[in-house]
Amino acid sequence: MTKKNRLFALMLALTVIVAMLFSVSYIAIEADHDCTGENCLTCCQISACENTLKSIGNAVLVVILAAFIGILMLTLPSFTKKMAFNTSLVTLKVKLSD
Repeated sequence: MTKKNRLFALMLALTVIVAMLFSVSYIAIEADHDCTGENCLTCCQISACENTLKSIGNAVLVVILAAFIGILMLTLPSFTKKMAFNTSLVTLKVKLSD
């Protein structure tokens, strides 16, 4: 990776972490607010923070699943090549004479 890509990845990771921390802290601070009923701005903001946290959690799950599938796809062909494609008449030492 180049320095520019590393810096971009670091800034993106820090942004996600800050968003998570601020969302969690806002939910914790405003959990026992005086609700005004329907159209309560604090409740709407808490709902937005919860949706942000759920989205980040789903994204992490997708990344882990994609990494697992990628690793599986990289290792699986090596097993099948060793088992299926290495067998030929020469490797089995078959003599074809009449």
